[in-house]
Amino acid sequence: MSISTSLASSRDAGYDAWFAKVDAIIVKRSGLRAADLPDFGYLDAFEDGTSPAATAGRVIRAARDY
Repeated sequence: MSISTSLASSRDAGYDAWFAKVDAIIVKRSGLRAADLPDFGYLDAFEDGTSPAATAGRVIRAARDY
């Protein structure tokens, strides 16, 4: 495995864990899964360093406007 592949795998694992937290918060607050709501820029939020809680709040607010 190359260094770039290893870094990509590590980043993917970090994103997957982060997204699982976002999804759990969305379920707790709304009873719906992230997949049930309109599209959102999850990867952008992750790369910007936005916390799972803040992201979940933004997702839910955006869905209200949909």
